[in-house]
Amino acid sequence: MKALARIGAGLSFTAFFLGGVAILTQTEFRITGEYVLGTALGLFLVGTAFFAGVMLWLAVEKWTMKQQGHALGEPGQQWPWKIILASICAIVAAMVAIYLVRVLGSVFFR
Repeated sequence: MKALARIGAGLSFTAFFLGGVAILTQTEFRITGEYVLGTALGLFLVGTAFFAGVMLWLAVEKWTMKQQGHALGEPGQQWPWKIILASICAIVAAMVAIYLVRVLGSVFFR
């Protein structure tokens, strides 16, 4: 599950980043006239890539670490439902990012 969540985090980062770069390449960072919205959207997707991908990765790493220091001094246990939840979140984020890349690509690359 941990590997699946890491793959999902990497896919979401890659899809958001490549979508933003593709839009920015098409608009050439122009902020005049009709290119303002495209440039802003490209920058938003690149920023989202660095936020969403990294946050998903950190959530997976945090949730899979053994919990230490319980009240009774017992060693911690891993919570498989948190790993499953992180995997589902990463996969959904990757699917949304891929859909955004497809839709925005069809709008900007006619």
